[in-house]
Amino acid sequence: MTDTHLRRPLWHRLAALSIVALLALAAALPARANSLAFLVKQINTAPDPHPDSSPSNLYAAGGTLYFTADNGNSGAELWRTDGTSGGTRLVKDINPGKDGASPSSLADLGGTLLFSASDGGFFDNRELWRSDGSAAGTVPVKDIRPGPFGSSPASLTQVGQLVYFSADDGSSGAELWKSDGTSAGTARVKDINPGAAGSAPLGLTNVDGKLFFIAYEASGARLWTSNGTAAGTQPVANVDVGACNFSPRSLLSWNHKLYFGADDGSGCELWQSDGTTTARVADIFSGAQGSYPAWLTVAGGALYFTATSSGAGLELWKTSGAGATLVRDIRSGSGGSDPYELTEMSGKLFFMADDGQSGYELWSSAGASTQQVKDIVPGSDRSAPDDLTSYLTRVGTTLYFRAFTPGAGTEIWKSDGTSGGTVPVKDIFPGSSPSAFSATPAALTAFGGALYFSADDGTTGVELWKSEGTGATTARVKDINPGGSSPDLGALTAVGEKLYFRADNGSDGAELWISDGTGTGTRMVRDIAAGAEGSYPDAMTRVGARLFFVAYTPASGAELWKSDGTGGTTAMVKEIYAGSGGGLLDELTEAGGRLFFRADDGDSGLELWTSNGTDSGTHVVADINPGPAGSVPRDLTNVGGRLFFVADSGGGHELWASDGVTTALVKELVAGPGDADPGDLTAAGGKLFFTADSGGGRAIWVSSGTAGGTLPLKVYPTSSERLPPANLTNVGGTLFFTADDGSGTELWKSNGTVAGTVRVRDIGGGPAGSYPERLTAVGGRLFFTAEDGSAGRELWTSDGTSGGTQRVRDITPGPVGSMPSSLIDGGGALFFAASDGINGYELWTSDGTGGGTLMVQDIAPGAANSNPSDLARAGDLLYFGATTGARADLWALPTLSGAPVVVYLPLVLR
Repeated sequence: MTDTHLRRPLWHRLAALSIVALLALAAALPARANSLAFLVKQINTAPDPHPDSSPSNLYAAGGTLYFTADNGNSGAELWRTDGTSGGTRLVKDINPGKDGASPSSLADLGGTLLFSASDGGFFDNRELWRSDGSAAGTVPVKDIRPGPFGSSPASLTQVGQLVYFSADDGSSGAELWKSDGTSAGTARVKDINPGAAGSAPLGLTNVDGKLFFIAYEASGARLWTSNGTAAGTQPVANVDVGACNFSPRSLLSWNHKLYFGADDGSGCELWQSDGTTTARVADIFSGAQGSYPAWLTVAGGALYFTATSSGAGLELWKTSGAGATLVRDIRSGSGGSDPYELTEMSGKLFFMADDGQSGYELWSSAGASTQQVKDIVPGSDRSAPDDLTSYLTRVGTTLYFRAFTPGAGTEIWKSDGTSGGTVPVKDIFPGSSPSAFSATPAALTAFGGALYFSADDGTTGVELWKSEGTGATTARVKDINPGGSSPDLGALTAVGEKLYFRADNGSDGAELWISDGTGTGTRMVRDIAAGAEGSYPDAMTRVGARLFFVAYTPASGAELWKSDGTGGTTAMVKEIYAGSGGGLLDELTEAGGRLFFRADDGDSGLELWTSNGTDSGTHVVADINPGPAGSVPRDLTNVGGRLFFVADSGGGHELWASDGVTTALVKELVAGPGDADPGDLTAAGGKLFFTADSGGGRAIWVSSGTAGGTLPLKVYPTSSERLPPANLTNVGGTLFFTADDGSGTELWKSNGTVAGTVRVRDIGGGPAGSYPERLTAVGGRLFFTAEDGSAGRELWTSDGTSGGTQRVRDITPGPVGSMPSSLIDGGGALFFAASDGINGYELWTSDGTGGGTLMVQDIAPGAANSNPSDLARAGDLLYFGATTGARADLWALPTLSGAPVVVYLPLVLR
């Protein structure tokens, strides 16, 4: 091993440690892989731009204010606050990684929070969750729709000791469900509209302990009521409520009745129902058009709402329960003042309206007096923000809202109902309004006698704020996402012992970088697109000792580039699409020592190209579909030095092959104009495997490269509930894949014969399946993630036999699982990212045994996530992106033949 070997910087640091010190430190460390990942280089040292945490969905339950926010590491997750910085914390990282669980539709059930969230499975996989405010007490309630799709609970509404909601169990469509917060107590109330479409319940409203809602049937949308039983779930009246209730706040409980919009053939008007008797309140706009009542709000013993009439346009109306009265024609004539955000405070109604002279401003109404509270921006200009969302919110006897003024931009205001008492609270973002809408106050919510909201002060990004009505009491609660500039680290690609990657140093934009594992040897190769925008190199592909990639410049657009690791050898190969527009250029693939890719030169459409790194050697391989449409090749795959791909010559997508000189159709999978849509091309054992549908369902196919040697192996009938074969992966010459033959999506394998295409093991043990994903070959063995119904999504391994297919380790005990991701062969051992529920999302390794499955290092100490990503091995170093605090940078881990080097160092190497 030469003196310039990549591990030399690590060994230099090890030399200072004595054997005694190493042994003492080893004894003190917890059980984990005893190697130390080190920060290669902090690429971006520019001042932090302070990204947003974007608090939203603020909701009070059990004396706690919950909300969703993104701390920069965990994605949008569930948070809680007591109004202090120390009391503002992440409840639980439900979906480890940067995607987040995105909690929504929050509801309070006796102090327990119920909500909808995704744990990161297939297709969002959103299900019903509950929380008592602690991490341990935040758990899924029930997997209503087992498998990949999730039941997507929505419109959670508390009625008595139950929460009602809409959910889709996969067989009945979206129907009405109920829950008492337990799995056993969560059930479908009634299949109102049998079939896959469901009744799609919406507008769920509690009226004195009885649920009212809108449900869709074949005949249209009707009003229904429910007492929680199938027999007690019945339609209320045969009037159309579908088109009448898409306006804001168009259903309301008042005086033991539901008020709502309905159409009995005479247009959408205001109706009322107690569940037995249903009647129209008033016919405001005679004829088929209707008045479309909205913003139903009770104030001072009357029900106020907005409605459109033939003479006054859209104006403010009120009713005592029989008939309706126009409160005032605020904007004289048929134009209407367009009132919105009706809000009650101290028996008086407040709202926003435009009288035609002052623009949209704050108004009030009580008794016979309806007047403008204050013309905040004098003249015809309005104080309402650009999106007209003012967030009128009552906290005690103070009305808060947001308003725009030319000098201060959009800020928080308050009003006591008088002109003099309508004043700005604080200029949070000094100066005129930022151009980004997200920088303005939003999500105003009353809690504990104070106002909570999201806002940007121009320094810390959009964060959680609190106000008690004065400038001194208006302050940021916590900087949840404290900033940190990301180097936009990605596209890690090994070429020999060099690592190429994309990064942004904060001044030159995203450019091409190279690393030998040392700080000094980590540098930008070339500033291809001068300025802060960067060339954003992507699709990095090794051909021999050279790197090819796609990069953007303002002059040429996206074109093909090459590099040998120096600025002088980094150059555009050829301007394929002349001019600054650039052409679509991607799917870079090496086959037979040549580079293949698809590109559009502006004349021939998207076709197959090849390149040897020179201008003259970069050309179209074959114009398969002459003309500007192109053949749109895809799924370029190297099989033994020959390129296979899918292309359309004008008669449908078929399988093609090329050696760079001769390009020909392999086989017409469907005769005539039909299209088998081949895809998922994968090389294994010297053969090409792919999926295609030539009739009867999507099948696994095999090809030797000839028409006679291209045939289907097994057909898997597909439907909306069955996933087609996918995740094709070569493991030592055997093809592994996932498929559903009617007994759930499970792990399968094939040796290229019909008899040898079999299911490996029924892990899920039922029709739901275990939904294996992230299939990764390591040393002739398969690793993957799956759910067996008891341990959540965890790491599994397989040698191709049923008995040899086992869960490796239950890393995070319980139903959530450790959610392993970024699986990679580190040279004989598996490396991946996972969370054990204690140390956050960190780097792990596995040799396929439970004892040999260990966390490599807690890079972001404690419950914080370092979110290892873009793992790539070059030489004896495993490189990856990781986050400490709020900063993502390039890290590396020494390995020997795939195993982490046994090293104990208490310091982060710089």
